[in-house]
Amino acid sequence: MTKSENNIDQLKQEARNMSKYYYKGFGNRLQGILGSTVNYIENINSEENLHKIKKQLTQIKKSYEKIPFENLLKNKNYKPLFETQKLLTNATIELDLIIHKNKTNITNLTNTLERITNEGEIYRTTLKEIISIINNTNIHEPFEIKLYDYEGNKWSTKDI
Repeated sequence: MTKSENNIDQLKQEARNMSKYYYKGFGNRLQGILGSTVNYIENINSEENLHKIKKQLTQIKKSYEKIPFENLLKNKNYKPLFETQKLLTNATIELDLIIHKNKTNITNLTNTLERITNEGEIYRTTLKEIISIINNTNIHEPFEIKLYDYEGNKWSTKDI
C-alpha cells in the first residue's frame, strides 16, 4: 500500500468516525427552536412553544450525551462538538430564564443557539471537505457514507 493510499484510508476512517456524530437537520432543528422562541416571546401559543423548545433541546442534549468525548480530545476535527456541548449547557440555563421574557435573557438564548448553529456548520464543512478530498483522489470509486437525522432516517453523503 502506497503512502497516498494509506492517507486516503485514514481519511475514509476519519469521515466514518465523524459521521457517527453528524446529524442531518441539526441546523434546521436549531432554527425551529429559534422560531419557537420568537413565538413564545410574542405570546403565540406560549405554553405549547415553551414545551416544544424544551423537548427539542432535550433531544439534542441526549444525542450529545452519547458522544464519547474522552476519545475525541486529541483530534481538532471534533472541536465543534466540544464547543456545542458547552453551549448546550448554557442554552438550557438561558431557556429557563426566558420565562421572564426579559430582553437580555432572550438575546442570550438567541445568541447561544446561533453559536451552536455555527459550530454545527464548522463540523459539517470539515466532514464535507474530507469526503471531497477522498472523492477527488479516488474518482473511480465515489466514497459514500450514510448519515442519519434525529428520527433515524438515513441520508446520503450527497445530502451533506
